[in-house]
Amino acid sequence: YGADPTIHLLFQMNGKWLEARRKIVKFSRPSWEKPPTEAMGSSATPDMMYVLEAALVLNAKAGGSGMREDDLKSVPGLEDVKMPLADFPENTNVRRVRLPGCGTFSQWLYSLTGKERVKHVAEFNTKSRRMLAPVPVKPDSLPSKMVISKSEKEKNARRREKEFKRAEAEAEAKGEDDDDLPVSKKAKKAGKWTKTESKSNPGKFYYINSETGDTSVEKPADYEESKPIWSRVESKSNPGQFYYHNSETDKTVV
Repeated sequence: YGADPTIHLLFQMNGKWLEARRKIVKFSRPSWEKPPTEAMGSSATPDMMYVLEAALVLNAKAGGSGMREDDLKSVPGLEDVKMPLADFPENTNVRRVRLPGCGTFSQWLYSLTGKERVKHVAEFNTKSRRMLAPVPVKPDSLPSKMVISKSEKEKNARRREKEFKRAEAEAEAKGEDDDDLPVSKKAKKAGKWTKTESKSNPGKFYYINSETGDTSVEKPADYEESKPIWSRVESKSNPGQFYYHNSETDKTVV
């Protein structure tokens, strides 16, 4: 797989990216980039840690990975504790972590240490059940604004039919058909012509219709040459000197 150009590019760029990251980490971050100091909650007392550890043991036995700060409010004895808990004792079996991707100052996840957790989940066993039917899923109903009733569909159909009949009546009243129109009117109705320089033959121009996509080497009869808009602008690099700028073609002339 090393012969793949994409993998080869990743091999080349990864080392350069790591080297650039090392250079950035060497320097301290500016004061405006440093996050503000996080507000600390209640200091953890031995009684709090005992209650918290017991709740986390039950959570681990039930197959949980920990308890968030909002869940701790429902633990008896921790209702009035100000989150987040701070000043953990040194020999505690409880730790707090932030899950990846949660962001700065997000909720802490309180869980047991690895050694303590293994004691309670090492013999964890469960038997999967065979599914006899598909999992029932209840989809959310569409908002009323996104649902068109049958009466609204009929109303829209009648409106479109009236508009079509009105357009036919106007065409018949004018008494003109597309085939009966003069060539000059057809061209004007078709769209607007633009004069474009040839890329293969610089200095030579051709004309292209922006709506129909037709091209013509000869100048169309309905082609209207727009007058360029020039403005006199003072040079920023050389004050006192002026140049002329075309706002439509973006060309400059001294």
